[in-house]
Amino acid sequence: MNFCRSKKNDLQEISIKIAPVLQVILNILSDEPNCLLARVSGSGATCFGIFNNEHSAALSASAISSRFKEWWLKPTQLSN
Repeated sequence: MNFCRSKKNDLQEISIKIAPVLQVILNILSDEPNCLLARVSGSGATCFGIFNNEHSAALSASAISSRFKEWWLKPTQLSN
């Protein structure tokens, strides 16, 4: 995770200037328990959070979905 935290998406800052709601989304993800990192993907079409484990991601997805019913969230596991 230290490696991921040390890197950035060069388009994230510009994307947030164009669509400030992206910062709101990143803040919501970051505020979730066990969220290790929240970022914008590419030019801002999606945002994602990296969590300790799949269970934590699923709990956070459920909590966020209950508050923002129009958002699409999908907890997944990238690797073991």
